[in-house]
Amino acid sequence: MANPEHVAILSKGVEAWNAWRKTHQETPDLSRLTLVPPSGASSGARGEGKQADGSPSPKKKSRLLTDALWDAKEGVYNLRGIDLRGTNLQAATLTKVTFAQGDLSAATLAGARLDRVGFYEAKLEQAVFSATYLERCSFKEAKARQGVFTEVRMELCDLRQVTLDSCNMTHATLIKCDLRAGSLCRASLVRATLQSCEFAGAKLEHLDARELHGEELNLRGAHMEHAELSS
Repeated sequence: MANPEHVAILSKGVEAWNAWRKTHQETPDLSRLTLVPPSGASSGARGEGKQADGSPSPKKKSRLLTDALWDAKEGVYNLRGIDLRGTNLQAATLTKVTFAQGDLSAATLAGARLDRVGFYEAKLEQAVFSATYLERCSFKEAKARQGVFTEVRMELCDLRQVTLDSCNMTHATLIKCDLRAGSLCRASLVRATLQSCEFAGAKLEHLDARELHGEELNLRGAHMEHAELSS
């Protein structure tokens, strides 16, 4: 579970969180963090999670704190520009969250479930997305060099102009994803499954895609020098 102290600091907003990161060297633990829009919960569900004495459970307390991050005007949890370098977000559940222009280098999101999460122009170098489920997420112009995306499942994701150079995407599954003008140089898509994906204009030099299972892929104008593709 997430460290309650770290959740409390996060609930104060990006500015307070980033200031705390500058003065503390400890690795933030936000594992199993849940950020789900408050509007998605019924009044009955909001009353759940109490202990025997009637006080909120630790999970409920965490939820009450993180609700403070909800931006009702934009309809997202606004975490733009946040410093999450090396943060443990393993098994988190995130819906309608924006990390645009944030730094998640070497962060761990293994086993997380992400729905409509934005990583626009985010730094994701060496981030871990192993066995992560992502639906309708945006990685547009994100930098994710040397990231780990093994056994990831992506559906309807926007990866236009993303940088995935030297990423490990072995056994990944991508369905109806848009990677136009993206860069996957020296990345590994060994034994990956790709269905109805766009790669027009993508940089795929030295891509390792042996034993790839691909259907309805648009590779028009892709740069594939020294790439290895086989099924």
